[in-house]
Amino acid sequence: MGRGDASVAQVGLHGLTGLLVGEHLLNRYVASPVGRRALLYGFVVGNLLPDLDYLAVVGMYPVNHTVAMHLHRGFSHSLLAATALMVGLFIAALLMADPQIQYLGFGLGLGVMAHFTLDIFIWFSPVDVFWPASVFGIIPPINLWAWLENPPLVGRLLGAAEFAAFALYYEHLAKLAVQFDTNREMIKPAQRMATVCWLIWGGLTALAFDIPEPTFTLYLYVPMGIVFMPAVFYITARMESTIEMLADYGQSLEP
Repeated sequence: MGRGDASVAQVGLHGLTGLLVGEHLLNRYVASPVGRRALLYGFVVGNLLPDLDYLAVVGMYPVNHTVAMHLHRGFSHSLLAATALMVGLFIAALLMADPQIQYLGFGLGLGVMAHFTLDIFIWFSPVDVFWPASVFGIIPPINLWAWLENPPLVGRLLGAAEFAAFALYYEHLAKLAVQFDTNREMIKPAQRMATVCWLIWGGLTALAFDIPEPTFTLYLYVPMGIVFMPAVFYITARMESTIEMLADYGQSLEP
């Protein structure tokens, strides 16, 4: 499959991965409550962060849609990006004498690595983990699914499922906020966003069977890049307290 098939991201699923893995795995290794909260929040955001390259895809699509569909899963999905986040925030933590920033950077880097690991095994597409080595022809992008040629309908259905993944992520954040009694002002907005995303998923799933590829791509990625991608980062930032409370809750589950 070409990189043009690589645009499916399931951003909400990456967010859920950050919440669930962070709660049940990462927390046990950090004794400091402040460190645990920063690590978990960074891990959730890091799981979302690589797919900001969607903005480049949407911006380039009207100019050259072939080039645009090759912009996803490059530098932002690489070990270099993860390392740069860790090292940059480690230096910032030293300069500012704030170890919390160090934990945040560590969480962000781990989140980016968790993101591209999931992409490698699930999304039937190449992931440029060793960028920029691929640019110089040294190490090619990893593509475990090069042997598989999915019919176009599969790609469209997976694209529609982007919004189902968003809905699941928002529903889980709202459920946690109710459970922890945090970010009460964001519970209704998160629930409304989940409802909107379920409706869009249903509509796009139906359209996937009836409209041609270029039109479906526009219906999917233009609102994704302009509205729904920025929204997921906004809601995640507004619900930081809920995610940080999950760090304490996960710690309490340990024997």
